[in-house]
Amino acid sequence: MVSVDPSWVILGAVILGGLFGLFQIPVWQGCVMIGVVMGRALMTWGQSLVISWANKLAVMVRFALEGGLVADDPGAVFTEVRELPSLVATDQDKLHFTLALFSFLVIFMYLFGRWRFRIRPRAFGPLLIYRVSRLRRLMACGLGAINGYLIAHFLVPLLFPQPETVIKVPSGQLASLLDEKLVLVLIGFILILIIFGLQLSGRSQG
Repeated sequence: MVSVDPSWVILGAVILGGLFGLFQIPVWQGCVMIGVVMGRALMTWGQSLVISWANKLAVMVRFALEGGLVADDPGAVFTEVRELPSLVATDQDKLHFTLALFSFLVIFMYLFGRWRFRIRPRAFGPLLIYRVSRLRRLMACGLGAINGYLIAHFLVPLLFPQPETVIKVPSGQLASLLDEKLVLVLIGFILILIIFGLQLSGRSQG
């Protein structure tokens, strides 16, 4: 077994998020954060409702695929479809559904942000980079690091529910450490918002 310190797991998530944000703009990372918060809130307080609707939608799709809409006896087809196992039934199904929905919301909000707030890239050798000020790039980097932390904060209890994993990560200690540092992350996010607001205010006055 390989023992992994929880601090390194958190640091890795923060560094990866920061590096990703370094090549973005703040508003895109803000959209990612909205996706993270939406996914976390939805799967924390509305998981049972979302799973219920997913199972109902799956029944409707199966009914249509089985030809129930054009069958001589739609009721019989519907009864047969309802007797099939639910799409999300077991704990493993719920885990996969949660991960899929959370990933979809985060990726969708990121792509939406890139589509809604488009900027023209410029060539930098074989790469395309975005011309933004150093301050905005640092803000995007900070928001990316916060996003990495928030994603780890949500995924760690799901992916590492046992006290120790195969590579011996003390997940209970890791989750506790993530909770302890959440206040600092929120403070950092507020500071970034203040800087962003001051920057916008300076532009409007100029």
